[in-house]
Amino acid sequence: MLSTFGFKDWKFFSKRQFKGPNWKLSYDGYLGYYHVPVLHGETFGRDMTNRGVYFTWGPHQHIKTPAMTPGHVATETLGYMAAIADRPEDEWDLETLSYGVWTVFPCISIASFGGGGRGVMISQVIPGERVGESTTFQYYIMENLPATQDLAESAEEQFAFLQEVVEREDIAQA
Repeated sequence: MLSTFGFKDWKFFSKRQFKGPNWKLSYDGYLGYYHVPVLHGETFGRDMTNRGVYFTWGPHQHIKTPAMTPGHVATETLGYMAAIADRPEDEWDLETLSYGVWTVFPCISIASFGGGGRGVMISQVIPGERVGESTTFQYYIMENLPATQDLAESAEEQFAFLQEVVEREDIAQA
């Protein structure tokens, strides 16, 4: 399923690492949208969708938002389904189909983003030496490296923002 991204041709952009609580608690924020309007209400907005459409393959999953209303915050932020909803299947593009949050069980998340160009944040949560510890490694790779300084800054801002959301909201809550 992940081969649709074509990652073998993508480019490394940035990486980060940070500490967190128990790896299962740290990973929970990647598994669903149910917490988004409450926990991330100030960052993404209170009217962000809390629903997801889940596709599973054994223990692995892919989640997308079902929101397709023009102008709705979820459509504007994660509006990939709105672009293809009324088109025949043979016109569905791979970028739209691969967008969302993927889980490679048990501890890898691949989340799609568009800041500075098409990219993903690959997060790997590794258990620590003690039960209540973990380390999250985040890698940002892009289909194409940003062609301009403005796009590079946009990508860096997007990735820094996402790290802050994970660290200051998800991990702090866990």
